[in-house]
Amino acid sequence: MLHVRHGGIGLAKGNSGAAEFFLRAGIKGPIFNNYDIGGYLVYYLFPDERVFVDNRPEAYPAAFFQKEYIPMQEDVSVWNEKNKAYGFNAIVFGYHDATPWGKMFLRRIINDPSWAPVYFDKYALVLLKRTFGNQKIIEKYDL
Repeated sequence: MLHVRHGGIGLAKGNSGAAEFFLRAGIKGPIFNNYDIGGYLVYYLFPDERVFVDNRPEAYPAAFFQKEYIPMQEDVSVWNEKNKAYGFNAIVFGYHDATPWGKMFLRRIINDPSWAPVYFDKYALVLLKRTFGNQKIIEKYDL
């Protein structure tokens, strides 16, 4: 049987779920996100929210990736230092990230009691920092 694939321009159906959840729940940044999902977040959240990184490598110096972005995901002490400096309130992560550091970060952050997973779909995971200001959102959506 012939399988016909329907193409087109734009996002596939269901791709906007994480961003729609972020907006509907009233989540605020600062946001930590991975490279793969940055452009998606810019599309939905800019100018109200800024992303940590997006998928335009030419917009970032190589040192940013080598000395900040990757080490934050590989080393919990670097993450803790940068998290404190940036004051991240939310993490939005495309969990199909195939990088070793992305996989390592996801395994660690999902088990970190200071972060609450509040949304996931077939593309992305959203976590909120467990703070008084996020308590109502976490109570409503905690996974």
